[in-house]
Amino acid sequence: MQLLSSEFQYIALERVSSTMDSAAALVSKGMMGDYGALHAQHQENPRGRQGRMWNSGLPGKGLAVTLIFKLSVPLNHVGELAFVAAVGLHQALQPCLTQPLVLKWPNDLLINSRKVGGVLIEVTECNGCWATIGIGLNMLKVPNELQESAECLGAHWKKDCQYDLDEEILFAVVSNSILECFKKWQAEGFRHVKDYWERHTLKSTEMLHFHAPSGEAVKGFMEGITDQGALIIRGTSGEKQIFNAGDLIVTPK
Repeated sequence: MQLLSSEFQYIALERVSSTMDSAAALVSKGMMGDYGALHAQHQENPRGRQGRMWNSGLPGKGLAVTLIFKLSVPLNHVGELAFVAAVGLHQALQPCLTQPLVLKWPNDLLINSRKVGGVLIEVTECNGCWATIGIGLNMLKVPNELQESAECLGAHWKKDCQYDLDEEILFAVVSNSILECFKKWQAEGFRHVKDYWERHTLKSTEMLHFHAPSGEAVKGFMEGITDQGALIIRGTSGEKQIFNAGDLIVTPK
């Protein structure tokens, strides 16, 4: 894969259960360098956040990227990685899109309030600490059962973009961008990631619905994220609440 940074150890796979599982197995066997990139032609059981199944769509129509990075930051900063990956994706994709790409807490990318992609972070400890970053993007087609809630990049791709909307090219471009963001984050910390993410998240005037793990339902407005990546919601009466977990609901327009 010529466009992919030479810093990556590239591994091409045909058919696997999950590239996240394959990545963890490679780490546990001591087979990975500092930066790895896995690409599978087909995943039988791809998964998303909280163990949910992720539908990667038809071959060639969606893109699955799995990156493996060796961490040098303390484990209590691992939660920042979803934002690092999202910022890297945004920086790679937004210049080629006719519509704003919106970052939704904690790990989704939206166009017109519909999901176009997401990020999954898992950590493996084996002779060090390794982060596996799974990225799923709807590239050219949305699975039929997700037509009401999802969107694809191809519907909003600029004709004059500097690169084509091709699976191999996009794999390299987003991987390289996330790697650069990752290295900057490890060297400089979370502040620049947080500032960028907040500039490209949901509008502070848009009414949101949030479901907390406790079952609490919250209505309010996006206030931003804390220095640790927790969600800040400003309630309808002006009070602020902070959440470390839960589901933020955005209604497609």
